[in-house]
Amino acid sequence: MPHPFLQRNPMNFSQEPPASPCVRCCCLDRNNLCLGCFRTLDEITGWTQMTEAARLAVLAQTEKRRLQHDRSEQ
Repeated sequence: MPHPFLQRNPMNFSQEPPASPCVRCCCLDRNNLCLGCFRTLDEITGWTQMTEAARLAVLAQTEKRRLQHDRSEQ
């Protein structure tokens, strides 16, 4: 399921910036990808400094990574 912020209306500017996708289930694979939130180590450590646009780009990537991971697990 996509991050809730990605499901919102992008024209509604009263919404808060995207929250961290962290699910408090951190486990990095050999490529430094968290298998809980599907962010890279650099994305995790840089999250608080990212612009809203950068956060949205990361969220889009995490969704792609999650889907790819789910397909590889089947």
